[in-house]
Amino acid sequence: MERNSSTPVVLSAFVAQKSGRETILKWTTTFETNSSHFELQHSTDEREWVALRKIYTTGESSSTRNYTFTDQYPALGENFYRLKIVYKDESFHYSRMLAVHFEIGMETVIYPNPTLEKVRIKVKDWGMIKNIEIFTPSGELMGNMQNLTAIEPLIKEFHFGEQPAGTYMIKTTRYDGEVTIMKVLKK
Repeated sequence: MERNSSTPVVLSAFVAQKSGRETILKWTTTFETNSSHFELQHSTDEREWVALRKIYTTGESSSTRNYTFTDQYPALGENFYRLKIVYKDESFHYSRMLAVHFEIGMETVIYPNPTLEKVRIKVKDWGMIKNIEIFTPSGELMGNMQNLTAIEPLIKEFHFGEQPAGTYMIKTTRYDGEVTIMKVLKK
């Protein structure tokens, strides 16, 4: 990639790859000047973006620099990633967007993940779901949705309110006995 004199950071590579239930993101720069940091962002709908991590740059470099981050909690379904490249004067630009898909299995999607205040639970057929339980990081039951019917809205929301940051578990039990446990990271 040729260096554009108006671009203080030259991003020569940005890739995302699945590794089990995680997404490994890697990017390389060949030139950095007046750069402050990268903000790695995640979305499940290409509209609402959540910052996963702030990674500081070297600031000034004309040699190759490699960066990596592992998203340990990607959502089931589509996951979109981009870099917000921030400069010392607080100006910024975005990288191209990458997409990684994780199979849905029982067709339940929880997003955004990570989240700041609420998650949306999307189920293709609520009539198959016996109940959904939400557990705190210490394992205490904090929410329960039961007696669900096929005519439920496609998407339900769960608000964390003032709950502390941490990894919460959402347990979905189907009438056929299949149980799925998904992690949600509350920031």
